[in-house]
Parts: sequence; C-alpha cells; structure tokens
Amino acid sequence: MVFINPNLPIDISGQIKAPMKPNIKVGESVATLGGGRNVGSQIAPNQSLKNASSISGMQKAQGTENTKAMQPQPTLREPLTLDHINHMLIQLEMPINNTSQNLVALMIEYGVPLTGERFQQISQLLQGKNKLISTESAVITYVKGLEAFPKAVDLLSNFLVYNSQISSQAAAMQQAMADFKGFITSNQAFANAGVMAGLANIIGKLEGELSKLLKKASGKSINLAQLKRAGLLTDLFTFSQFISGLMKKFGKNENAQQMALLKNLQNLKAKLSDLLGNLTAQSILSKLFKINPHSETDNYAYWQIPNPLGPNLADIEILIKKEKHHKKTKINLYNNRIFLKLETPDLGEITIIIDIKENRVWYTFNTSNEKTRRFIAAMHMDLKERMSTINYEIGGIKTVIKKINLKKHILPTINLDEVIRIKTEV
Repeated sequence: MVFINPNLPIDISGQIKAPMKPNIKVGESVATLGGGRNVGSQIAPNQSLKNASSISGMQKAQGTENTKAMQPQPTLREPLTLDHINHMLIQLEMPINNTSQNLVALMIEYGVPLTGERFQQISQLLQGKNKLISTESAVITYVKGLEAFPKAVDLLSNFLVYNSQISSQAAAMQQAMADFKGFITSNQAFANAGVMAGLANIIGKLEGELSKLLKKASGKSINLAQLKRAGLLTDLFTFSQFISGLMKKFGKNENAQQMALLKNLQNLKAKLSDLLGNLTAQSILSKLFKINPHSETDNYAYWQIPNPLGPNLADIEILIKKEKHHKKTKINLYNNRIFLKLETPDLGEITIIIDIKENRVWYTFNTSNEKTRRFIAAMHMDLKERMSTINYEIGGIKTVIKKINLKKHILPTINLDEVIRIKTEV
C-alpha cells in the first residue's frame, strides 16, 4: 500500500509488499505497478475425466475461470487515516506513539520519502528537545539539508512557535550594549584596559549595524538592496564567541566587581543570542530545499524588518522570489514576485503581492476587512501617479478579501486531506 498526492507522486520505495517487488522510482505513475493484475492466483489442476466430451466442457469452463482469475482487481483509493500511519510505522519497525505518528504525518506533508533511515535521522534531531514544539522544525531542518546541525531545530522552533520579532530583539540588544558600555566606563580601574577598549570598539561597530537595521524601513520606501544580513550575522557570531571567552575567564573569579562584570556579560550574551537566532532562522527559511514536495513552486528569500508605522505593530515580513535552477541565491528584481505583509494602525493587516516585469508592476492587495478593501480601491489612481514618477507603469491593481498565509509560500507542503492511500495487487 502506498500514499500519494493525486498531483504529486511520492517516493514509495519499500512500501509495496508483493511476491515480486517492482523497482518504483520517484515520478513514476501507479500504472507502473502492473495495472493491478493479480499474478498470484493459482489455477486448479485438471481432474481425471470419463469421456472426451466432458474433457472439452471442462476445458472451456476452466478457461473461463482462468480468464476471471486474470482479470485486473479493483484498485482501492481512500483518504489517509491514523490506522494507515500506524501500519506504516509497523512496516518501519518503529514504536507507535503520538510522537512517531506526528513525525510520519509531517514527513508526508513535507514530501520526505518514508524510510527507516530518514525516520531515524529526523528522530536524532529531536534528541533532548521538546518534541511537541520541535518535530516540525526537525523535519524542516531535514528538508533544508541541515540534518548535521541539530541547533537549527531550536532556532526554527523559537522563531516559528514564539513568533520572534526582529525589532524588539534588536532594541533589546541595543539597550544591553548601552548598559555594558556604561558599566565599562564606570569600572575601568579593575579590568584590563586593552581588553575593555577592544570590546568597546566592537560594541560601537555593532551599534552602527543595528541602527542601519532599525532604519531600513524608515521613511516612505524600503530599499531592497539593503536587505543583506550576511555581514551582520558574521559580526554578531564573532562577538558572541568573544563574549563567551570573557565569561569563561571571569567566571572563575569571586571578586565582587568581576562578578558584576560577569553578570553584565551574561545579559549581553543572552540578548545577542536572541538576535543572532532570529537572523539565522531567517537565513534557514531562505535556504533552498534539499527535498521540495512542490518542485514546480517558486522559492523565496525571507526577511523580517521593523515596522515604521507604529511602535507596537508586528514587524514587516518580506518574501522575494529567487531564480530557479541556481545553486547560489539569485534575485532578479526586474522579473519578480514580492510579498509584503504589514500591520497598519488604521487599516489592520494587509498583504501586498507585487509582480514585476521590467518597468510594469501588478499589485494585489489582500485584506480581511471590507472597509480596508474599499479604502485601498479608492487610492488606485494615487498609486498609479506615484509609480509613474519613478518610471513604472501599473499593469493592474486588485483589492480582494483574503488572508494570506506566508508560511505556505516559505514552506510549501502537501495537503494531508488530499493524500490518497492506493491499495492494489501486483
């Protein structure tokens, strides 16, 4: 028995139990299974007969039975159920429990071919972790090709489950650096002057980087060319290693001032880890899939930036389509699709889909609020005029009542309601 999406065959190697197992590869249709013909039926041997006429009649009857026996048996198609998942776990010789059932369902959802080896590899990523919140992150880590880095599971879990916001984490990091600089200034006598001066210089550089990050969305436009995080990630990681070294050095002392220094370092390290984890999770989500259940869909790079429209609003989320068939991330801003999800004080949540073809632009505004839809529709002419001033022609503007789930575009999955169990005899 196998489980497939009607529109997307899944690698079903090892899932067919038959006298002669065919070599089935990803992408082959179910027709390769022999059309459902039952080749295991046995034909009863001829019995001794009294006369030639009865032999002829028996041969005809036997021929009819043989024909019936060789008729293709009906193929059963039924939705995926928990019993089917349990049967798959039995085939894999894995324990049947909530964790295993959830893992199998997520592997199917993310298009991971179900084998014992892959099941074990993902299970290894969950060792010592809260499986209730980490299982999906472990599967994502695997399909992104990062199974050798179990730390990625924690980073993704914190980002996806706890809805991390880059603005609050960057602001907390800025405050921690300011507090630490103040501590250094007032306690220069007991610390190594050279070390503290070097630390102050590093903090000053990072403060400049964070200021750029927090200002990227300021004003009336977002400069997509500024959405680069590689340099900041490197600087933050280097700083983190430096702080770890200082904590190790001063952690062995019981001097009151040095203990105060250690406490400040620990606070700085905690805020740094939060920010570094957020940026790293964004990079993981932007990484190409090693396994993609929807190979025909677009791949997107993901960014989260502070929202300039208000202090207590959710961060702006940006998806930018990446070029297909490129080993390295490549973005063509002259032929692209961009998702821009933002929260506004007066209009609520809006997701804007922008399609770009050279100097022509198509806008689709998605909102769940009818009042917001009408307001945006009334602003179409104003938008056209604004775009014409920067030499862009509006190809079309739509405003629809619809709530967009960006996760489906960042992490495309198979709808389990569409997964069909096919049972046939080979």
